[in-house]
Amino acid sequence: MTTGVAAAAPAFATTPEARRALGRSAYQVRKLIDARVLPAGVHGRGRGGTLLLDPAALAALAARPRLPQHPPGPDTEPVALAVGLRPAAPDPDPDNQRAVAGWDAAGPPPESAWVGWWRTGPVVADLCVGLALPILGAVSGFVVAARAIRGWTPHPRVPALIRFDTAALPAELEACYLDRQYTPSTGSPWELLRAPRPAGAPALPAAPTPVTDTAGAPHDG
Repeated sequence: MTTGVAAAAPAFATTPEARRALGRSAYQVRKLIDARVLPAGVHGRGRGGTLLLDPAALAALAARPRLPQHPPGPDTEPVALAVGLRPAAPDPDPDNQRAVAGWDAAGPPPESAWVGWWRTGPVVADLCVGLALPILGAVSGFVVAARAIRGWTPHPRVPALIRFDTAALPAELEACYLDRQYTPSTGSPWELLRAPRPAGAPALPAAPTPVTDTAGAPHDG
């Protein structure tokens, strides 16, 4: 008589496990799932279905190298402007001149994805242009796209909102930022990532800290 060996049950991870592994909130994990940066499937029927995650994809995401993220000070300098992206959805704001805002890992973003408004204010915008910083698009702190900042335009009605003019980065420089991560700060969809300054280099003027959202003003994030 032959005995069959039962197939091993597939291993899945849950969203609470993802929160612990990634160090992200439930909202941030949900954004990663909705943007398809973290693959997931639904087990069960109806509204009570459980989201099950690919454990290998979760481990790979958690293991992504970290970008420099030092606190502001005379011994550090900005190295990139990181901006938070939502999952892709139709953009209701005609000022943005694009059909879709946000990110979907299923395909490359259109050029218009970078046309939006950020509450950095002109001081930070000038700093980014003067230092030729890259702008990093990230979902919940996981970088999915990178461009070079070439200039900026103020919003016609809200002075603190900035639209950046961007260009493609050289492939070898783009590779230094893609598939990296940082820990998003609370209260702002953007932040300057900073690294230690080389010894002997003159200190740069400190940039203002990111401000929290203001009701009624459109912006990305």
